[in-house]
Amino acid sequence: MACFAAGACVELYAAFRSGDTARAKALQDRIGPLDKQIVGALGPAGIKAAMDAVGLHGGPPRAPLAPLAPADRERVARLVVA
Repeated sequence: MACFAAGACVELYAAFRSGDTARAKALQDRIGPLDKQIVGALGPAGIKAAMDAVGLHGGPPRAPLAPLAPADRERVARLVVA
C-alpha cells in the first residue's frame, strides 16, 4: 500500500499515534479493501499497475511474473483514483 498510497498510510499512522482512533479506523476501512483487491489478489503486478495509475513508475514485473491484463490494469486504476 505504501508504494502507491503513501499519503493515506502516513495519515493512518499519524492518526493512530495521536490517539485519533476514529480517524485511524476510517482510514483503515478505506485502504483495507484496496490492500486486499490490489496487493492480495494481484501481487507485485497489481502494485506496479497501481503505482503507474497514480503517476509513479511501477513498470512491468520481472520474469517469471506476467504483467496484468489490460482489463485488470483498468480496474486497478479505477480503484486507486476513486
